[in-house]
Amino acid sequence: MAWIYLIFAGLMEIVWALALKQSEQFTQPVPTVIFVITAIASLLLLGISLKHIPVGTAYAVWTWEPESVSLPRRTRSWLSVWQWERKSAGRY
Repeated sequence: MAWIYLIFAGLMEIVWALALKQSEQFTQPVPTVIFVITAIASLLLLGISLKHIPVGTAYAVWTWEPESVSLPRRTRSWLSVWQWERKSAGRY
């Protein structure tokens, strides 16, 4: 059960990070409320899972999960920058 809590804690971290961006410096009320609720939920679920999973393992999973979701998007942006640099340098 601790692993399920940990996975949901990682998912909540994804949601609060997106809500934080959408809140536009806490000027938009709905994303701000979503941010606060999901940030608290993420930390609570992480704390519950830490009762049964070692800290290092739990932290690695908790931080890796949002990273794995954003990796394909960042890879596409890196590739497009790399291709643009090659094109502008005349090597494409």
